[in-house]
Amino acid sequence: MIIKHPSPSKAETHPWVSFRLDLNRLLPGHWVLLGECSSKIQYVIGTPLLPELAKRLNRIYLSKGVHGTAAIEGNTLTEQQVGLRLQGELELPPSQEYLGREIDNLQRAYAQITAGIQDATRKLVTDAEIKEFNATVLSGLPLDDDVTPGEYAKKQHGVARYRAPTPADIRVLMPTLVDWLADDTWEYDLASPFAIPILRAIMAHLYIAWIHPFGDGNGRTARLLEADLLARCGVPAISYHILSSHYNQTRSEYYRVLGRTSAIPEGDPLAFIDYALQGLVDGLRKQVTEIKAQHRAVVWRDFVYDHFRDAGAERRARLTRLAIDLSSQEEAVPRSKLWVITQRVAELYQGRTPKTISRDIGELLRARLVRREGNGYVANVERIEAFEPSARDRAH
Repeated sequence: MIIKHPSPSKAETHPWVSFRLDLNRLLPGHWVLLGECSSKIQYVIGTPLLPELAKRLNRIYLSKGVHGTAAIEGNTLTEQQVGLRLQGELELPPSQEYLGREIDNLQRAYAQITAGIQDATRKLVTDAEIKEFNATVLSGLPLDDDVTPGEYAKKQHGVARYRAPTPADIRVLMPTLVDWLADDTWEYDLASPFAIPILRAIMAHLYIAWIHPFGDGNGRTARLLEADLLARCGVPAISYHILSSHYNQTRSEYYRVLGRTSAIPEGDPLAFIDYALQGLVDGLRKQVTEIKAQHRAVVWRDFVYDHFRDAGAERRARLTRLAIDLSSQEEAVPRSKLWVITQRVAELYQGRTPKTISRDIGELLRARLVRREGNGYVANVERIEAFEPSARDRAH
């Protein structure tokens, strides 16, 4: 199947801007990656989490997304500083305030995306919305005299050795892009519900990079449009931030692959699709692992509390806290250090004799909530991993 504009407007100098994607050229590996993306996105959507945990994950990935799309353009604030700025807790000296302003702008742009998800009538991207993204990201920033936020470039420009289409071509190509992204062919139904929408989002990013319609902020606008299109098809916020973070973490490869897509007369998007899909899958794998860890911690806590529900208050507090906090330790803990693994555990054992912790660890061992490992102890969290194959099963 080929997804193409019925009558594309072309720039003679940029033949790769053809508004055409031949799905038949995708390799089996691409479809495998798209299928895995779909399954993991569905897992993220369907996994219940406590509101506070969900809020924390949203905050973390918003910081990663905002930091990624700003840092790739030269913003020198760290991810930690970006997180503080998003929470209104980072003040910068006047000479650096423009860096913070860029973060504020991106936060507003992502808020626009969130508002769009909640608006059931907003289904198709428009030319005005793309301009609004650009106006938002450039608002209040130092710009060249010929750059107006939210307006198409007034003169031919580019980045490095790449020259964008002329202003006259841009004014024809952008409406064509909007029409192409709205084409019904993108709604092609596959067993993997997110496969084609993911391709559309990646292609939108690539076409903004190719057309380079604005005097400044094209990269940020492209990545916001990509996130917006992912959001429109139901990808949750923590997942649509993955790509911006990926592009920043592999910045030199990002620019190298973008260059390859327009290095031949026809223009070949497959290199960028391959690069973006692999980054999205890697990010989703990590995200699913993090969510599983959060979910496992909640289940383990409830399992431990349920085991000691009939114990006396002081004893129950010590045993549950020791078993729960021991599960967060990366290595086995020697008996002599068990009572100080966390501040909460240390407070519960303050003033107690060594016999108390020996008695408590003995009870946790008998309950199979803790087990010996080498010269120390670990939480026996495997007890709640009902469908995890054993080492013997994996060997066969």
